[in-house]
Amino acid sequence: MVKLFFLDIDGTIAMPGSDPTPTLRRAIKLLQAQGDKVFLCTGRSTGFVPEAVQAIPWDGGVYSAGGYVLAGKNEIFRCFMPPKTLDAVTAVLDQIGASYTLECEKEGFRAGEDLIPMLESLKKEQLHSELQRLISMNNRKLPVEQYKGEPVFKVSFILRSEEQAKRLQALQPENTDLVFFDNFAASGLIFFGEISDTENNKGKSMLRLCAYYGLTAADCVAFGDSMNDAAVIRAAGEGWAMGNASPKVKAIADKVCGNCTEDGLAIALMTYVKNPPDCGENRT
Repeated sequence: MVKLFFLDIDGTIAMPGSDPTPTLRRAIKLLQAQGDKVFLCTGRSTGFVPEAVQAIPWDGGVYSAGGYVLAGKNEIFRCFMPPKTLDAVTAVLDQIGASYTLECEKEGFRAGEDLIPMLESLKKEQLHSELQRLISMNNRKLPVEQYKGEPVFKVSFILRSEEQAKRLQALQPENTDLVFFDNFAASGLIFFGEISDTENNKGKSMLRLCAYYGLTAADCVAFGDSMNDAAVIRAAGEGWAMGNASPKVKAIADKVCGNCTEDGLAIALMTYVKNPPDCGENRT
């Protein structure tokens, strides 16, 4: 039976700023050779996927945390945040003094206090993979004053205090999903997450791909490290948390593999290869 594999990028395939390893590329190739399909399953929009990740011959992908779905090169789902909902979200974020980014297909538009310089002053290992992602993407973001109404998939935010986080939870607009990443900066000062339309999450879009291929959730295997992976980890027949994931993500998962920086994903994927090549074969 064919299996569908769903792989998060940041903190799963590779840490931000790092490339997928040869071992991982080989594992993906072996799965595809036996008839399985392997998909990206990322919070990033298509325009922000690193080149080294794009270079892998994926069978499709779930992008923008579920807002955009490809089966091969065929678009099967695209859902932007309705303008009225977006207005409500930005009004709340402005009201609580949040730093936030409108995440569009090719651009990001930042608003509020710029907290990236403060984050850059912290040691990289102190930061959750999603914060590392925000830092790595910062030089490609434009000031919100340049926003001209481009469709928005989701809104990511950074907060300075628990009080802001509580106010955001209390004021959360209707028809939205609010995700807090529960690995905060080691400084304890940063709360961050994302807001999307209720139709947009990785789990729902995994099921869209299942329907497209005539398969079920039981045929799916998902890997992730963050709370925006929780929906797909729960929905998949087998959900894996990375070793570097938070305790909450690990509690949701069926299994836990090794750390991202120790090729944990590749090692776990190889357990699904039915006839692994001899160790002496070319691994590139």
